[in-house]
Amino acid sequence: MYQNYGFEKFINRDSLRDTIKHVVEKGDTLYEIAKKYNVSVADIVSLNNLASSMIYPNQILFIPHKTKTEECKKITLREYLIKNGYDTTGYLEEVLNIEVVDTKTLEPTNNRYTIVDTDSLDSIMSRTGLTPYELLNLNKGKWLCPGETIIIK
Repeated sequence: MYQNYGFEKFINRDSLRDTIKHVVEKGDTLYEIAKKYNVSVADIVSLNNLASSMIYPNQILFIPHKTKTEECKKITLREYLIKNGYDTTGYLEEVLNIEVVDTKTLEPTNNRYTIVDTDSLDSIMSRTGLTPYELLNLNKGKWLCPGETIIIK
């Protein structure tokens, strides 16, 4: 059971497993909140059992995380040792099904990098020189999705 402003609402606890807690601020609208988290207003209304679109300052809303998760690419880490004098960029692109990127033309600026559609964990690490541990440690709680700006040192 969830209590908010003295009104008791029944929310399925399982549905809150992959959510973000958002505290409504003065002037917030469901549309702006939905846009901020890249979810639909209907998703927020449904998850929070809202009877109307009226929200109040300090009200707690649960924001579904599933929509953003579905947009993210599944990132897998693969290691491949390049054979000097044998492997070419064309070979690597074809056999490993990856895009080989010239890292010199993609220098990150201002210690931040905005992820693009074609990025993978491998390509981000290659551009930034970070290990997976460093990348995740610098960007705790962030999703590696296109459009997301991450810290790279």
